[in-house]
Amino acid sequence: MDKFDWYEFQKKQASESKVPWLREFYETPLPEEEPASRIPHCWL
Repeated sequence: MDKFDWYEFQKKQASESKVPWLREFYETPLPEEEPASRIPHCWL
């Protein structure tokens, strides 16, 4: 699974989450040049 699919999966999970900061994190638009930079290092 590449990072884009992983991101979309996590975004879907976050949208169903009860954790406000997590939804907010994924609802924030990605910087176009570096989508992977949005993924915290601790999750890699």
